Amino acid sequence: MAKLAWVWKPATAALLAAAALSTVAGCSSGSEASVPAGDTKPGTALPFGTMATVRISQDKGAAAEGITVLDVSKANMSDFQQLQHPEEVAGKTAYYVHYRITKTDATATTGIQAQDLILGSDPDHLLGGMNVLNFNPFDDTPNFPCEPALTEHLNNQPAGSTLDGCAIFLQDAGDTSAVKAMWVGQSVQNYEKKPIVWQ
Repeated sequence: MAKLAWVWKPATAALLAAAALSTVAGCSSGSEASVPAGDTKPGTALPFGTMATVRISQDKGAAAEGITVLDVSKANMSDFQQLQHPEEVAGKTAYYVHYRITKTDATATTGIQAQDLILGSDPDHLLGGMNVLNFNPFDDTPNFPCEPALTEHLNNQPAGSTLDGCAIFLQDAGDTSAVKAMWVGQSVQNYEKKPIVWQ
């Protein structure tokens, strides 16, 4: 059995605020950049399975990329018995967010990262993220059913290539708030304040 470990990725309003400030600081003007043709506008609501187009780099002429949330499902908590400390998730509800990254330009290097997908009722009320890592480099058959996509696998692939991944989020016991998947990645747009939403 592969050795698994867990790492918390707390998604908090403070982290989002810091990201938003760094994005604004990197712009030459105080106003929000206009939406490049074909890019998904901040605040857009999409059904599951519909691709959003985002431009990660702020460089002029940078290629857009596609990010799609395929679905959000409650996890089987027995999956987590593989962890070194399964008691850490006791009493919580876990969600799996299945997503797809699409390479739209053959010459581009993807900048989309799984940690830019968040889950919660809104950007100020988020669930904590969890990243399950396989630490055994000789095991080619990871046995945890939800692992992030390794985006570097797309770098030498042709346009139209896709890569699927999965992100994990944990909801505290007693929290009954609705959950929706949101994209807050840094871009020419301020998606931190107005995320793209799938629900």
